[in-house]
Amino acid sequence: MKPVHIIAITASLFLSSCASMHKPIQVGVKADVKVIDLVRIEYDDMLKIRRLNPFLALMGTSAMVLMDSGIILYQESEYEKRANDVSTISSKQFQEVLVRKLKKNGYKIRLSKLRYWDYFKPANKKLRSTSDGILRIKLDQLGFWSDGLGVPYSASIFVIAELIDPVTRETLYLDRFAVGIHEKSLRLFSAYTGPIHHINRSPHPSYDNFRDLLANPKESREDLLQVVRNAALRIGKGMQNVNSRNYVAYESKDVKLLIP
Repeated sequence: MKPVHIIAITASLFLSSCASMHKPIQVGVKADVKVIDLVRIEYDDMLKIRRLNPFLALMGTSAMVLMDSGIILYQESEYEKRANDVSTISSKQFQEVLVRKLKKNGYKIRLSKLRYWDYFKPANKKLRSTSDGILRIKLDQLGFWSDGLGVPYSASIFVIAELIDPVTRETLYLDRFAVGIHEKSLRLFSAYTGPIHHINRSPHPSYDNFRDLLANPKESREDLLQVVRNAALRIGKGMQNVNSRNYVAYESKDVKLLIP
């Protein structure tokens, strides 16, 4: 594993969210948007298998993430051997499902290899002039989460999705949501990111410990991929255009808004 991955772990969940920090959640696109540029999805190419340590949690998110980074590296490596590079497959499925859903919404989607901040360089002025919105997506805690010793692991993901006006940089849509992470843990993260939608996944399977996770690579892999697909669909459902006759404000019954 490259050293840059360790740095990425320490930055995840709080530093990577600075651009969206404390902006209010806004489901539904509040402008007449037709052309969307989906810039490079931000994720650190690592599966995170994390168990919350309550003692480190008292020290804050940064201490918790930093101290368990070595464990994450080991467990990610062992699990990927069994589950066959599920982190790469997850990101690809997320993009495929999202693009398909957005196209059904009536948007023209342009896939870009540009990073979000590179999109605003002077050289890309012409590209911005033909776009109605830049869709920036950050995937964190893609993997499995446990809320402490004796608590089973569940497939998890934390997503920040934001549609930005390419001219004014106004936020046209914003959602932050997490699946498979207990709301008590999310309150810690929400102090850094702002309000987070907590999605309850209690009916889905869980795994008693890391050994159980390794012993069920096919089942746990499919569970994670289903979480990823559902996350992409949630964004697609939320990004209905307010000027569209088909607009319906999306909010699932199993979603709870957490505010620190």
